Amino acid sequence: MKILDRYMVQRFTGTLLLCVLSLIVLFVAIDLIDNLDRFIDYHASIGQVSLYYFYFVPYIVTLVMPLCLLMASMFVVTTLVRYKEVLAMQSAGISFLKIFSPLLRLALLLSLLILILAEILVPPANEKKIQIKTVIRKDRSQWIEGDKIKKDFHYQGSRNLYRFGEYNSNTQSAKAIIIETREDHRPVRRVDAEFLQYDEGHWVLKKGADRRLHKGQEQTLFFEELMADSLISEKPEDFYVRIKLPEEMGFFELKGYIEKKRVAGESVQQYVADLYYKVSYPLINFILTLLGTALAVKIKKPSFCFGVSLLVGFVCFGILNLGLSLGHSGYLSPLVSALLPSLLFLGIGLFLFFRLDHQVT
Repeated sequence: MKILDRYMVQRFTGTLLLCVLSLIVLFVAIDLIDNLDRFIDYHASIGQVSLYYFYFVPYIVTLVMPLCLLMASMFVVTTLVRYKEVLAMQSAGISFLKIFSPLLRLALLLSLLILILAEILVPPANEKKIQIKTVIRKDRSQWIEGDKIKKDFHYQGSRNLYRFGEYNSNTQSAKAIIIETREDHRPVRRVDAEFLQYDEGHWVLKKGADRRLHKGQEQTLFFEELMADSLISEKPEDFYVRIKLPEEMGFFELKGYIEKKRVAGESVQQYVADLYYKVSYPLINFILTLLGTALAVKIKKPSFCFGVSLLVGFVCFGILNLGLSLGHSGYLSPLVSALLPSLLFLGIGLFLFFRLDHQVT
Protein backbone atom coordinates (compact mmCIF):
# COMPACT_ATOMS: atom_id res chain seq x y z
CA MET A 1 0.00 0.00 0.00
CA LYS A 2 1.34 3.43 -0.95
CA ILE A 3 2.08 5.99 1.75
CA LEU A 4 -0.76 8.26 0.55
CA ASP A 5 -3.23 5.39 0.45
CA ARG A 6 -2.21 4.27 3.94
CA TYR A 7 -2.57 7.81 5.26
CA MET A 8 -6.07 8.21 3.78
CA VAL A 9 -7.24 4.82 5.05
CA GLN A 10 -5.94 5.50 8.58
CA ARG A 11 -7.68 8.88 8.71
CA PHE A 12 -10.89 7.43 7.39
CA THR A 13 -11.05 4.22 9.49
CA GLY A 14 -10.39 6.11 12.74
CA THR A 15 -13.23 8.52 12.06
CA LEU A 16 -15.50 5.72 10.84
CA LEU A 17 -15.00 3.63 13.99
CA LEU A 18 -15.83 6.67 16.13
CA CYS A 19 -19.03 7.26 14.15
CA VAL A 20 -20.07 3.59 14.35
CA LEU A 21 -19.47 3.35 18.10
CA SER A 22 -21.26 6.65 18.72
CA LEU A 23 -24.34 5.65 16.74
CA ILE A 24 -24.45 2.19 18.33
CA VAL A 25 -24.39 3.76 21.80
CA LEU A 26 -27.03 6.31 20.76
CA PHE A 27 -29.24 3.63 19.19
CA VAL A 28 -28.98 1.36 22.24
CA ALA A 29 -29.60 4.25 24.65
CA ILE A 30 -32.76 5.33 22.81
CA ASP A 31 -34.05 1.77 22.59
CA LEU A 32 -33.25 1.14 26.26
CA ILE A 33 -35.11 4.26 27.34
CA ASP A 34 -38.06 3.21 25.20
CA ASN A 35 -38.13 -0.33 26.66
CA LEU A 36 -36.92 0.36 30.20
CA ASP A 37 -40.39 0.32 31.74
CA ARG A 38 -41.12 -3.03 30.07
CA PHE A 39 -37.86 -4.54 31.30
CA ILE A 40 -38.71 -3.37 34.83
CA ASP A 41 -42.30 -4.65 34.61
CA TYR A 42 -41.10 -8.08 33.48
CA HIS A 43 -38.31 -8.13 36.10
CA ALA A 44 -35.59 -8.64 33.48
CA SER A 45 -32.12 -9.21 34.89
CA ILE A 46 -29.10 -7.13 33.89
CA GLY A 47 -27.65 -10.21 32.21
CA GLN A 48 -30.77 -10.72 30.06
CA VAL A 49 -30.85 -7.07 29.01
CA SER A 50 -27.12 -7.11 28.23
CA LEU A 51 -27.47 -10.24 26.09
CA TYR A 52 -30.48 -8.74 24.33
CA TYR A 53 -28.47 -5.71 23.19
CA PHE A 54 -25.38 -7.82 22.47
CA TYR A 55 -27.36 -9.75 19.86
CA PHE A 56 -28.96 -6.50 18.68
CA VAL A 57 -25.58 -4.98 17.71
CA PRO A 58 -25.07 -6.80 14.35
CA TYR A 59 -28.41 -5.51 13.06
CA ILE A 60 -27.64 -2.00 14.33
CA VAL A 61 -24.28 -2.04 12.53
CA THR A 62 -25.88 -2.96 9.19
CA LEU A 63 -28.53 -0.29 9.75
CA VAL A 64 -26.26 2.64 10.65
CA MET A 65 -23.19 1.84 8.53
CA PRO A 66 -24.34 3.87 5.47
CA LEU A 67 -24.85 6.98 7.62
CA CYS A 68 -21.53 6.39 9.40
CA LEU A 69 -19.69 6.13 6.08
CA LEU A 70 -21.37 9.31 4.87
CA MET A 71 -20.44 11.23 8.01
CA ALA A 72 -16.87 9.87 8.13
CA SER A 73 -16.16 10.60 4.45
CA MET A 74 -17.52 14.15 4.74
CA PHE A 75 -15.60 14.94 7.92
CA VAL A 76 -12.29 13.52 6.67
CA VAL A 77 -12.49 15.17 3.25
CA THR A 78 -13.56 18.60 4.56
CA THR A 79 -10.67 18.48 7.08
CA LEU A 80 -8.20 17.64 4.29
CA VAL A 81 -9.57 20.46 2.15
CA ARG A 82 -9.55 22.98 4.98
CA TYR A 83 -5.90 22.39 5.84
CA LYS A 84 -4.88 22.48 2.14
CA GLU A 85 -3.75 18.84 2.12
CA VAL A 86 -5.85 18.13 -0.97
CA LEU A 87 -4.40 21.21 -2.68
CA ALA A 88 -0.88 19.95 -1.96
CA MET A 89 -1.74 16.58 -3.49
CA GLN A 90 -3.21 18.30 -6.55
CA SER A 91 -0.05 20.36 -6.90
CA ALA A 92 1.91 17.10 -7.06
CA GLY A 93 -0.19 16.08 -10.06
CA ILE A 94 -2.49 13.64 -8.23
CA SER A 95 -6.08 13.61 -9.45
CA PHE A 96 -9.13 13.60 -7.19
CA LEU A 97 -9.84 10.02 -8.21
CA LYS A 98 -6.40 8.87 -7.03
CA ILE A 99 -6.62 10.94 -3.85
CA PHE A 100 -9.95 9.51 -2.76
CA SER A 101 -9.82 6.05 -4.37
CA PRO A 102 -8.62 4.45 -1.06
CA LEU A 103 -11.83 5.66 0.61
CA LEU A 104 -13.99 4.35 -2.22
CA ARG A 105 -12.24 0.99 -2.31
CA LEU A 106 -12.66 0.64 1.44
CA ALA A 107 -16.34 1.58 1.16
CA LEU A 108 -16.82 -1.02 -1.57
CA LEU A 109 -15.16 -3.65 0.62
CA LEU A 110 -17.37 -2.68 3.56
CA SER A 111 -20.45 -2.96 1.31
CA LEU A 112 -19.47 -6.55 0.56
CA LEU A 113 -18.79 -7.27 4.24
CA ILE A 114 -22.18 -5.82 5.23
CA LEU A 115 -23.84 -8.02 2.61
CA ILE A 116 -22.12 -11.09 4.09
CA LEU A 117 -22.85 -9.94 7.65
CA ALA A 118 -26.54 -9.49 6.83
CA GLU A 119 -26.66 -13.00 5.38
CA ILE A 120 -24.60 -14.97 7.91
CA LEU A 121 -24.57 -13.14 11.25
CA VAL A 122 -27.65 -10.92 11.47
CA PRO A 123 -30.41 -13.59 11.09
CA PRO A 124 -29.16 -15.90 13.89
CA ALA A 125 -28.38 -12.89 16.10
CA ASN A 126 -31.91 -11.56 15.57
CA GLU A 127 -33.30 -15.00 16.40
CA LYS A 128 -31.34 -15.04 19.66
CA LYS A 129 -32.49 -11.51 20.47
CA ILE A 130 -36.14 -12.46 19.94
CA GLN A 131 -35.75 -15.59 22.07
CA ILE A 132 -34.33 -13.50 24.92
CA LYS A 133 -37.13 -10.95 24.55
CA THR A 134 -39.65 -13.79 24.56
CA VAL A 135 -38.23 -15.22 27.77
CA ILE A 136 -38.26 -11.76 29.36
CA ARG A 137 -41.88 -11.16 28.38
CA LYS A 138 -42.92 -14.77 29.13
CA ASP A 139 -44.99 -14.59 25.94
CA ARG A 140 -47.07 -17.78 25.80
CA SER A 141 -47.57 -17.61 22.04
CA GLN A 142 -43.86 -18.12 21.39
CA TRP A 143 -41.33 -20.88 21.97
CA ILE A 144 -40.69 -21.22 25.70
CA GLU A 145 -39.24 -24.30 27.35
CA GLY A 146 -41.95 -26.06 29.32
CA ASP A 147 -44.84 -24.23 27.60
CA LYS A 148 -44.91 -25.16 23.94
CA ILE A 149 -48.47 -24.40 22.88
CA LYS A 150 -49.03 -22.21 19.86
CA LYS A 151 -52.45 -20.91 18.78
CA ASP A 152 -54.11 -19.48 15.65
CA PHE A 153 -51.32 -19.62 13.11
CA HIS A 154 -50.57 -20.97 9.65
CA TYR A 155 -47.59 -22.86 8.30
CA GLN A 156 -46.49 -23.20 4.68
CA GLY A 157 -45.11 -26.67 4.13
CA SER A 158 -43.39 -28.20 1.14
CA ARG A 159 -46.72 -29.20 -0.44
CA ASN A 160 -49.50 -27.96 1.83
CA LEU A 161 -50.70 -24.88 3.65
CA TYR A 162 -51.63 -25.70 7.25
CA ARG A 163 -53.92 -23.65 9.50
CA PHE A 164 -53.91 -24.52 13.19
CA GLY A 165 -56.34 -23.56 15.91
CA GLU A 166 -53.86 -24.92 18.42
CA TYR A 167 -50.64 -26.94 18.30
CA ASN A 168 -48.95 -28.56 21.29
CA SER A 169 -45.34 -29.59 20.64
CA ASN A 170 -45.14 -31.53 23.93
CA THR A 171 -47.95 -33.92 22.98
CA GLN A 172 -47.30 -33.53 19.22
CA SER A 173 -50.98 -32.91 18.65
CA ALA A 174 -53.17 -30.22 17.13
CA LYS A 175 -56.76 -29.03 17.29
CA ALA A 176 -58.97 -27.41 14.63
CA ILE A 177 -56.64 -28.01 11.71
CA ILE A 178 -57.14 -27.23 8.02
CA ILE A 179 -54.80 -28.63 5.36
CA GLU A 180 -54.93 -27.20 1.82
CA THR A 181 -53.11 -28.72 -1.15
CA ARG A 182 -52.61 -26.69 -4.34
CA GLU A 183 -51.33 -27.54 -7.79
CA ASP A 184 -50.48 -24.79 -10.28
CA HIS A 185 -51.81 -22.28 -7.72
CA ARG A 186 -55.24 -23.95 -7.69
CA PRO A 187 -56.74 -25.82 -4.72
CA VAL A 188 -57.11 -29.55 -5.37
CA ARG A 189 -57.64 -30.87 -1.85
CA ARG A 190 -58.75 -29.62 1.55
CA VAL A 191 -58.85 -31.60 4.77
CA ASP A 192 -60.63 -30.25 7.87
CA ALA A 193 -60.16 -32.15 11.13
CA GLU A 194 -60.89 -31.61 14.79
CA PHE A 195 -57.70 -33.34 15.89
CA LEU A 196 -54.27 -34.24 14.56
CA GLN A 197 -51.93 -36.60 16.41
CA TYR A 198 -48.39 -37.82 15.73
CA ASP A 199 -48.41 -41.37 17.07
CA GLU A 200 -45.41 -43.71 16.88
CA GLY A 201 -44.00 -42.04 13.78
CA HIS A 202 -47.33 -41.67 11.96
CA TRP A 203 -49.73 -38.75 11.47
CA VAL A 204 -53.38 -39.49 12.28
CA LEU A 205 -56.30 -37.12 11.57
CA LYS A 206 -59.49 -37.54 13.60
CA LYS A 207 -63.12 -36.45 13.07
CA GLY A 208 -63.09 -34.50 9.85
CA ALA A 209 -63.77 -34.24 6.15
CA ASP A 210 -61.50 -34.82 3.14
CA ARG A 211 -62.57 -32.78 0.10
CA ARG A 212 -60.99 -33.31 -3.32
CA LEU A 213 -61.53 -31.29 -6.50
CA HIS A 214 -61.21 -33.02 -9.85
CA LYS A 215 -62.36 -31.51 -13.16
CA GLY A 216 -64.71 -29.16 -11.35
CA GLN A 217 -66.25 -31.94 -9.29
CA GLU A 218 -65.94 -32.09 -5.50
CA GLN A 219 -65.72 -35.39 -3.70
CA THR A 220 -66.10 -35.41 0.09
CA LEU A 221 -65.13 -38.18 2.46
CA PHE A 222 -66.10 -37.90 6.11
CA PHE A 223 -63.91 -39.84 8.51
CA GLU A 224 -63.48 -40.67 12.18
CA GLU A 225 -59.81 -41.51 11.73
CA LEU A 226 -57.52 -41.07 8.73
CA MET A 227 -53.88 -42.08 8.34
CA ALA A 228 -52.22 -38.96 6.91
CA ASP A 229 -48.58 -39.92 6.26
CA SER A 230 -49.08 -39.57 2.50
CA LEU A 231 -50.59 -36.12 3.00
CA ILE A 232 -48.28 -34.64 5.68
CA SER A 233 -44.54 -34.82 4.95
CA GLU A 234 -43.52 -32.46 7.79
CA LYS A 235 -42.19 -33.56 11.17
CA PRO A 236 -43.79 -32.45 14.47
CA GLU A 237 -40.99 -29.98 15.28
CA ASP A 238 -41.47 -28.24 11.91
CA PHE A 239 -44.82 -26.85 13.02
CA TYR A 240 -43.32 -25.04 15.97
CA VAL A 241 -40.76 -23.03 14.04
CA ARG A 242 -41.62 -19.36 14.48
CA ILE A 243 -42.43 -17.58 11.21
CA LYS A 244 -39.78 -14.92 10.82
CA LEU A 245 -40.18 -11.44 9.46
CA PRO A 246 -38.37 -10.68 6.15
CA GLU A 247 -35.77 -8.54 7.93
CA GLU A 248 -34.94 -11.51 10.18
CA MET A 249 -34.15 -13.81 7.24
CA GLY A 250 -31.07 -14.05 5.10
CA PHE A 251 -31.28 -13.77 1.32
CA PHE A 252 -31.46 -17.50 0.59
CA GLU A 253 -33.82 -18.20 3.48
CA LEU A 254 -36.20 -15.50 2.27
CA LYS A 255 -35.92 -16.81 -1.30
CA GLY A 256 -36.96 -20.28 -0.13
CA TYR A 257 -39.85 -18.79 1.84
CA ILE A 258 -41.02 -16.96 -1.29
CA GLU A 259 -41.00 -20.20 -3.28
CA LYS A 260 -43.18 -21.85 -0.65
CA LYS A 261 -45.60 -18.92 -0.81
CA ARG A 262 -45.72 -19.18 -4.61
CA VAL A 263 -46.49 -22.89 -4.44
CA ALA A 264 -49.36 -22.12 -2.07
CA GLY A 265 -50.72 -19.56 -4.53
CA GLU A 266 -50.22 -16.63 -2.16
CA SER A 267 -49.10 -13.14 -3.15
CA VAL A 268 -45.32 -12.68 -2.89
CA GLN A 269 -45.00 -9.08 -4.15
CA GLN A 270 -43.98 -7.73 -0.76
CA TYR A 271 -41.47 -10.49 -0.08
CA VAL A 272 -39.83 -10.23 -3.52
CA ALA A 273 -39.35 -6.47 -2.96
CA ASP A 274 -37.71 -7.26 0.39
CA LEU A 275 -35.51 -9.86 -1.32
CA TYR A 276 -34.12 -7.38 -3.86
CA TYR A 277 -33.76 -4.77 -1.12
CA LYS A 278 -31.40 -7.10 0.75
CA VAL A 279 -29.03 -6.87 -2.21
CA SER A 280 -29.44 -3.17 -2.99
CA TYR A 281 -29.18 -1.87 0.59
CA PRO A 282 -25.50 -2.82 1.15
CA LEU A 283 -24.61 -0.90 -2.03
CA ILE A 284 -25.82 2.27 -0.30
CA ASN A 285 -22.66 2.10 1.81
CA PHE A 286 -20.48 2.71 -1.26
CA ILE A 287 -22.92 5.17 -2.85
CA LEU A 288 -23.14 7.43 0.22
CA THR A 289 -19.35 7.40 0.61
CA LEU A 290 -19.03 8.53 -3.00
CA LEU A 291 -21.71 11.19 -2.55
CA GLY A 292 -20.27 12.36 0.78
CA THR A 293 -16.78 12.71 -0.68
CA ALA A 294 -18.01 14.81 -3.60
CA LEU A 295 -20.17 17.05 -1.38
CA ALA A 296 -17.41 17.52 1.20
CA VAL A 297 -15.00 18.99 -1.36
CA LYS A 298 -17.58 21.63 -2.17
CA ILE A 299 -18.61 22.33 1.44
CA LYS A 300 -15.01 22.70 2.73
CA LYS A 301 -16.15 23.37 6.34
CA PRO A 302 -16.05 20.46 8.85
CA SER A 303 -18.54 22.25 11.08
CA PHE A 304 -21.24 21.78 8.43
CA CYS A 305 -20.58 18.05 7.99
CA PHE A 306 -22.87 16.75 10.70
CA GLY A 307 -25.91 18.73 9.58
CA VAL A 308 -25.40 18.09 5.87
CA SER A 309 -24.79 14.35 6.40
CA LEU A 310 -27.98 14.04 8.47
CA LEU A 311 -29.94 15.90 5.78
CA VAL A 312 -28.52 13.75 2.95
CA GLY A 313 -29.05 10.59 5.00
CA PHE A 314 -32.63 11.57 5.81
CA VAL A 315 -33.43 12.21 2.14
CA CYS A 316 -31.68 9.03 1.01
CA PHE A 317 -33.36 6.72 3.50
CA GLY A 318 -36.68 8.46 2.91
CA ILE A 319 -36.49 7.72 -0.82
CA LEU A 320 -35.29 4.15 -0.14
CA ASN A 321 -38.28 3.50 2.13
CA LEU A 322 -40.62 5.16 -0.34
CA GLY A 323 -39.36 2.89 -3.11
CA LEU A 324 -39.74 -0.17 -0.89
CA SER A 325 -43.30 0.85 0.04
CA LEU A 326 -44.19 1.27 -3.63
CA GLY A 327 -42.75 -2.17 -4.27
CA HIS A 328 -44.79 -3.67 -1.42
CA SER A 329 -48.00 -2.11 -2.69
CA GLY A 330 -47.40 -3.13 -6.31
CA TYR A 331 -47.12 0.38 -7.80
CA LEU A 332 -43.55 -0.51 -8.86
CA SER A 333 -42.06 -3.87 -9.74
CA PRO A 334 -39.99 -5.33 -6.87
CA LEU A 335 -36.73 -5.01 -8.81
CA VAL A 336 -37.34 -1.38 -9.78
CA SER A 337 -38.46 -0.41 -6.27
CA ALA A 338 -35.22 -1.80 -4.79
CA LEU A 339 -32.73 -0.57 -7.40
CA LEU A 340 -34.15 2.76 -8.61
CA PRO A 341 -33.32 4.79 -5.44
CA SER A 342 -29.80 3.34 -5.33
CA LEU A 343 -29.19 4.05 -9.01
CA LEU A 344 -30.53 7.59 -8.56
CA PHE A 345 -28.06 8.43 -5.78
CA LEU A 346 -25.26 6.59 -7.58
CA GLY A 347 -25.84 8.76 -10.64
CA ILE A 348 -25.82 11.94 -8.55
CA GLY A 349 -22.65 10.83 -6.76
CA LEU A 350 -20.79 9.97 -9.97
CA PHE A 351 -21.85 13.24 -11.61
CA LEU A 352 -20.58 15.33 -8.68
CA PHE A 353 -17.41 13.28 -8.19
CA PHE A 354 -16.17 13.39 -11.79
CA ARG A 355 -16.73 17.15 -11.91
CA LEU A 356 -14.21 17.58 -9.12
CA ASP A 357 -11.16 17.35 -11.40
CA HIS A 358 -12.37 20.50 -13.11
CA GLN A 359 -11.96 22.55 -9.94
CA VAL A 360 -9.14 23.41 -7.57
CA THR A 361 -9.69 23.36 -3.82
